[in-house]
Amino acid sequence: MHKTVALTAALLLCLSPVCAAYGDDGSRLTPPEVVRVENVRLEEGAKIIIVGNDNGRYVLSCNIKANGCMTPVPGIDYFVFKKIPAGK
Repeated sequence: MHKTVALTAALLLCLSPVCAAYGDDGSRLTPPEVVRVENVRLEEGAKIIIVGNDNGRYVLSCNIKANGCMTPVPGIDYFVFKKIPAGK
């Protein structure tokens, strides 16, 4: 099953070790899922990135001209955040 998410991939995939501390301080953040890159392709000016784990697959997309549109490296674990809490 694919879960389609049409947001900037860099927003959802945490590409930094800083993201490992997602809420250990008792905050209300939702724990991320650990995923791996399965496929990256270009279609009509968009980068389509498929990531997944045993729980399912996520389809991420971003405009290739956007500054935050990065290509994740295969073979590395990434975090996917399904919910970003609203500010206080």
